[in-house]
Amino acid sequence: MSASLRSVVALLILLTALIAPGSTPATAAAPLPSVLPAVESWQPAASGEFQWRPESRLVVESAELRADADTFADDLSYLLGTAPAVADGPSAAGDVVLRLDPNATGDEAYRVDLGETATVTAKTAVGVYWGTRTVLQLLKQKPTLPAGVITDSPRYPSRGVLLSVARMPVSWLDNILRDMSYLKLNELTLNSFNMTDADISAVNQLAQRRHVKLIGWVNAPKFGTGYIPPHYRLVDAAGATDKINLDVTNAAGVSWANAEVERLARRFPSDTFNIGGDEWPRSNLRADKVTVNDYPDLYRRAMATYNETGAVQDAFRAYMNKTNGVVRSLGKTSRMWTDDLTPATKVTPDSNLVMMHWINYGLTPTQLAANGNQLINSNLSYLYFDLATTDNPPDRIWNDFDSGTFHGGLKLPGSAADPHLAGLQFCVWTGGAVYDAGRLERDLSPRLRPLAQKAWGTTPVATKYVDALPAINAVGRAPGILDTPRFGDVGLGANPSGPAVRYQQSQQLFTTSPAGALRHSFWSAAQGQVGEDLLPANSITGRPLAYANPDNRLSAFTRTTAGTVRETSYVSGTGWKTADWSAAAAGNGYGTFNFGGDPAGFSYGAERHVFGADTDGNLSHLWYSPGDAKIHGDRWGGKITGPPVAFVWGRTQVVYARGANGNLQRWWWQPTDAKNVQRADLGIPVAANTKIGGWTTSGTRKDTQGRAILTARQNLVIVDPDGRIRLWTLDLDSDRPTTRDLTTETGATATGGPSGFADAAGNPVIFVRRSSDQHLLRIRVPSTGAAVLKDLTAVTPGTQVAPTGDPDGLRFDAELHAFAPGGGLPRHHWWSSPADTPQQDNWN
Repeated sequence: MSASLRSVVALLILLTALIAPGSTPATAAAPLPSVLPAVESWQPAASGEFQWRPESRLVVESAELRADADTFADDLSYLLGTAPAVADGPSAAGDVVLRLDPNATGDEAYRVDLGETATVTAKTAVGVYWGTRTVLQLLKQKPTLPAGVITDSPRYPSRGVLLSVARMPVSWLDNILRDMSYLKLNELTLNSFNMTDADISAVNQLAQRRHVKLIGWVNAPKFGTGYIPPHYRLVDAAGATDKINLDVTNAAGVSWANAEVERLARRFPSDTFNIGGDEWPRSNLRADKVTVNDYPDLYRRAMATYNETGAVQDAFRAYMNKTNGVVRSLGKTSRMWTDDLTPATKVTPDSNLVMMHWINYGLTPTQLAANGNQLINSNLSYLYFDLATTDNPPDRIWNDFDSGTFHGGLKLPGSAADPHLAGLQFCVWTGGAVYDAGRLERDLSPRLRPLAQKAWGTTPVATKYVDALPAINAVGRAPGILDTPRFGDVGLGANPSGPAVRYQQSQQLFTTSPAGALRHSFWSAAQGQVGEDLLPANSITGRPLAYANPDNRLSAFTRTTAGTVRETSYVSGTGWKTADWSAAAAGNGYGTFNFGGDPAGFSYGAERHVFGADTDGNLSHLWYSPGDAKIHGDRWGGKITGPPVAFVWGRTQVVYARGANGNLQRWWWQPTDAKNVQRADLGIPVAANTKIGGWTTSGTRKDTQGRAILTARQNLVIVDPDGRIRLWTLDLDSDRPTTRDLTTETGATATGGPSGFADAAGNPVIFVRRSSDQHLLRIRVPSTGAAVLKDLTAVTPGTQVAPTGDPDGLRFDAELHAFAPGGGLPRHHWWSSPADTPQQDNWN
């Protein structure tokens, strides 16, 4: 995996240690692995160690902690391949014990005692949960830990992120919530207008599971374009109606607005709601600058009520106080921005409003604290990020930001330790625009690291970001995150793999001859005819794998009857060459890699990857790294039954296969957490001898404003032993994977293995043999509506040919092609023109 090679090898050593009994004993001098944010105190014992064992469990001493133990077990499962048992006790050596102590101090404080067991103790469940994050980070790096005592607690109770973004899939928000809680960040604020009730319910369940408070937000009285009824909007001196701003002196408008705030606040279950108050009435014309020449009706009514220079400011304050009262009547605390709280004398802001200070405009932090308000620091110079920019990179936040310094260098009397400073909030702004979700995820993730350290408030592992990077990388991202693809990723638009592939302007088909030779058939647009040759690979068995590489190399992988893996490759001008990858990996010190089943694989930039079950059923991996021009090998952990499916999702390397427990499982590696190959049991039962095919698609769509949005999908076609055909899809635009029963939709059942790929519109196209008559069926699955079946054997002009073996297929521009033995010949060919006119010939 190019630069990640050493990290992946290190992971394998780690996972072996995690599941193998016995290891080299730690000494008292052994350092504790890094934690992010750094722990408050670590007191090593004179001797001893804690060791995670194959039989280790999570032991809960209170029913209140059961849900947190289940979450912890799920997190560990991505690293171990299976979730450890959760038990009530008593504990044994190697167990992690979760314990509540009502006499402990601090609502979020915790203690970890490392010895024969790892015991996490706290006054509250949230404190115990933060302790499990520390233990998770430690075990991710090392299964054997020195004995000692960790004590830890946060400086600030509010450690949050605000996302002013268009609607994101719940699966994307799941990634963010996993990462936030892994770093002990505990608040996520989302725009109320961008979420449906179903969104809020789904995200809130995820947030509650990870002790992150989900906070709703409406930017009153600046509600947004077209939202406010016209007769409640501000009217300027020219008589033009403001499209986004409420007239806070219009009593009927205020009543309407407060009803809206109440409705929106009720949608979010948490005890906090953000009522906005930002940049009113305009970002370039704040309340203190409004005159009769700007908004005459607003100005005159404000003066009639308050009769002072700051009358418009008074009217704004009165409105925000009234809005605060609405929220407080629901039992919630209100938050608001401070930039429009400019000097006035008649109306005082409610002291129970929590003030979010982002810019040096309006009342200072000291003035707000004197008013009795709690403050959250969102310093524009460090804790703001505008999409498609490089604002406030992580090293700037880590190196230079002081938690007690507000924008403009302002400070509270007690600086970072002032009791009025409630915490920090990182703000992401888009102006409501839809955005490349993968890029936002990758922009946000590195910035969360210094944010978490500053908000937790302990002494960091290093003063400078560059010196902290080894610890940051060792901790990595939260287990269970599957990176969201972004524009420009190596896997987007990558050529699919299989026996039938496109190579430049030609169609290529690789089959195994009855004599065990690699037969190569091809058609080129230039020649317009089929050619055939036998390639320099013999004694092979099973189904070949082929794919085209970015360097214009065509690679075909085969396995011999002895299980060795070979690559037969073609580069224009050099002809065909064969290399024994199994022998090369062994010669490079990686051990024996003989496959017991058909290979799967892909190109990954200039790297070439192949996967398969070894002769013992272990998921094995061979790859060529251009960095050292060598073949490498490793095992991704766990046994599989049947051939795997492998492809690239964005820049994440993904493998699916039936696990030894009979469920569909996923393995993945991604450069954002290069030390770990993760594994998830998807909980989908897959019977023995089930046939699976798979591929990814990517493209773009337009949003309502004509902006390009990335689309990407993973597709698995599953043919059960009874012939039922299922399509499992993970869609970047969707909230959760979906499964469609194509047998129910079409009435067809299949025999043997499927072939699938995307048509020119990105819709899945699946080829199977029908169980009843062996006819070749094509099933096209549109994004909306039922699947469409076409019996190619029946409708293709000429002699009806029913396949006698599994089909393989490819898309060539807008043409759809399928190949299978049939009609007494080893390579029959069906294809459809762009107008979907079926045709056939043979490639013999």
